[in-house]
Amino acid sequence: MHSLHRRRGIPWERCLLRQALLQRAFPAASCVPDPACLAAIQALCRTERQRRDAHVIAAAVAAEARWIVTANIADFPRPVLARHGLQALRPDAFCAWLATTHPAGMAAGLRAHRAGLGQVAEDSDAYLALLAGRKMSLPGMSRLLAAQRTRP
Repeated sequence: MHSLHRRRGIPWERCLLRQALLQRAFPAASCVPDPACLAAIQALCRTERQRRDAHVIAAAVAAEARWIVTANIADFPRPVLARHGLQALRPDAFCAWLATTHPAGMAAGLRAHRAGLGQVAEDSDAYLALLAGRKMSLPGMSRLLAAQRTRP
């Protein structure tokens, strides 16, 4: 939340509102990492950038997660993740996994996502281009959806 305020210039009140909305929508997603675990993870990190993101690994350990979904794979060293039974996945790979393992849930999520986009939702090609584009960076998911659309 501090990062949203400092780096992105989002007003503090809006950050607090976003945090409250997330807490209400996902009450089980909030966890506090153990300080000793965080220190141990930071000690294993080789770069300052990895140490700055160590809190994410510690939170994943506290939440008993299996994956950290991030486009920033370089800041999550495999040996550190493996020690805690974690794996870093890019968002595109995670979405592809969801689409193949939980197709009904993914379809519902995609429908909700499209509905929130307004006019883009009306044009399938525009939606696929949006997914594949730089902002969302989900080209594999876009290809998967396009292939499903063209099946007989």
